[in-house]
Amino acid sequence: MSAPVDLDHEPITEKGDRPTLYDEAWAELVPQLQQRIRGRQPRKWHHDRARAVAKPRTLRAEQCGTQVGWLYCGCKRRPMYDRCRVRDLCESCRSRWSKRAYARSIKALREQGELEWYRWEKEGRRPGMRPALVLLTLTIRDSGDLARDEGILKAAWHDWRAWLRGRLGRSWPYELRVEVTPGTGGLGHVHLHAIGLLPWVSWEDANAAWRRAVSRKGGHSTQWDISATRASVDGMRRAARYLAKYSAKGEDLRHLPTLAASWRVAHYGRRTTTASRGWWVQSFTPPCDSCGAWTDFVLATRFDDDDEAQAWFESIGGIMSTEDYDGT
Repeated sequence: MSAPVDLDHEPITEKGDRPTLYDEAWAELVPQLQQRIRGRQPRKWHHDRARAVAKPRTLRAEQCGTQVGWLYCGCKRRPMYDRCRVRDLCESCRSRWSKRAYARSIKALREQGELEWYRWEKEGRRPGMRPALVLLTLTIRDSGDLARDEGILKAAWHDWRAWLRGRLGRSWPYELRVEVTPGTGGLGHVHLHAIGLLPWVSWEDANAAWRRAVSRKGGHSTQWDISATRASVDGMRRAARYLAKYSAKGEDLRHLPTLAASWRVAHYGRRTTTASRGWWVQSFTPPCDSCGAWTDFVLATRFDDDDEAQAWFESIGGIMSTEDYDGT
């Protein structure tokens, strides 16, 4: 079986000031997005959201990193910074998101790996049915309509999982992410990346089932790429890095601001990451490692100066600390 393929073509760039091009493309596409948000029976929050999306996203990205408040716990005060989360424009937020996605994926893979291993042993360690770590890349032929391509891919994925569930007799644990790259001519190429744990199945049958699912949804499958490896710790780390890398790369369309704006509108309200039920491992660790207390967020505008903030902080039994905090 071949290794996962990098689906990027030769770099394509647009001439001109990229933030200006992005804002112009966003302003042109906003009316159709606002119409989608308002829907047939709009309420107040629909109108508020529709007004909010009309604001230039480049302005939001420029404000990233400004201090908006403080985090207080039982032992220290830490500044809290605003994060724009405009990952298609902000390198800082895209990098932070990728690191966080990697940490969540590796934690989920380890927990699911132990569960699948236990299930295999309980079923008598059947030869050939030992769970393997699987990396999938699924694509269809580009139609020029990003929203349509994403809809076809996700609908076909749903049907393919139903086929696989019938073959295995149960659901399988997976994590799926949507990526868009420039593709041919910079029109946008939407595709899926998935990782999961699977016992043996016929990849030829799985490929044929995927092509049938895509065809039923009105698309045409162009590539089926799968890589299976032993479910070891190193393999899980590579799989988590694989998914986090492609996810961050799919958000990086700075060289094509018009495509970035088009993808943001087409993908609005849809999930970039989906997973099987029970995939994510919940963590309830208290935010402060020193005192174990939950933090209290206070807006920076609550106090007129640092002396007033110091007095309030000491009134709740806190000890002032100059330790900086980056908001993670």
